[in-house]
Amino acid sequence: MASGPAKIAVCAFGFVIFGAFVIHGPFGAPRIEASLASLAQKKLAASGHGWARAEADGQAIVLSGKAPDDKARKEAVDAALTAIGPGGAAFGAVTKADASAVTISLPGLETTPVASYRFDAEFADGKLALSGMAPSESARASLFGAFIGAAKLTPSDATSIVPLADESAWLAAAAPAMHALSVLEEGAIRQRGETFALSGVATSRAVADTAESLIAGARGAYAFDVNIRIRPPAAKSPIIAPAEPAKLCQAAINRAQNGRRLTFRHGSAFLSAGDHALLDAFAGAIAECDGKTIAIEGHTDSTGIAESNLLLSQRRAEVVKDYLDRKGLRADYLVRAYGETRPIASNSNRQGQQRNRRIDFVVDASAAESD
Repeated sequence: MASGPAKIAVCAFGFVIFGAFVIHGPFGAPRIEASLASLAQKKLAASGHGWARAEADGQAIVLSGKAPDDKARKEAVDAALTAIGPGGAAFGAVTKADASAVTISLPGLETTPVASYRFDAEFADGKLALSGMAPSESARASLFGAFIGAAKLTPSDATSIVPLADESAWLAAAAPAMHALSVLEEGAIRQRGETFALSGVATSRAVADTAESLIAGARGAYAFDVNIRIRPPAAKSPIIAPAEPAKLCQAAINRAQNGRRLTFRHGSAFLSAGDHALLDAFAGAIAECDGKTIAIEGHTDSTGIAESNLLLSQRRAEVVKDYLDRKGLRADYLVRAYGETRPIASNSNRQGQQRNRRIDFVVDASAAESD
């Protein structure tokens, strides 16, 4: 018969195993995460750090928001770590507090009111020109990342960096507008205050619908005014430009995605069942891309080491290519890895990082020219 200390050890081991199952099992994780986030948020508010937002990732707390100074940021980390005591992995407590998404308020940094903000983008004759205001260098880079084919252009950039109080809301409207502009034959974006206006010419009704669906998927407080014309058939040259089949293929890709993007969890290149369903629908909707070459472009957020992010984006693109290769579509796929260099959203918060951990599908222009 086991001695008293042995019984205690057996019971303790059983409790640890049970705790691990509850937390990591298929039914306990969402409830535990919600509870941890709620408790951490209450602890932050009670300790005078209501500026911070707490979200749970497993037993880790991810903090975001704008801290008044570095001291406040460190205090918020300590508050999150001790939300329910020291605990440990098997006891349901916080094991880590990540403050990489917390920004520090810069004294004397003045922001421009939304009502005074303006931004312009024009695309014509294969040339892209930007002017007006952009809230930060990273936001400006995100705009170029949202424009399909920007890497093959030599953009004219006359924007000035003018800080805006809610940069993420502006980018959530401006990036989809740039994406929509890139599928048009020519067009322009005009932002004046809280309204974005997109106008231009589409080569077909399908292309116009694609641009409008991208705008419809934009979220935030900004309004949109869309005016897209369909080029009449009589206005087309009898000689079809070499790039036309590529544009039709790209439009089909955009319709298949319908504003959705395949994204990944932090540090992961794993395809979920939902990802498989999205790729199945994608493969079944792009018959117009038969014989074309489609680039599968992998991206990451900016957390971690740039070299590691480049390798991770390569793995993400490769797993998508392997899956699509098995679908039997008569299209060639090539893999491109960009790491963290082409964000479409701000990396200063968790939501923006999630949007940047993505796959983009772009028709390869060099292959289109040989059609």
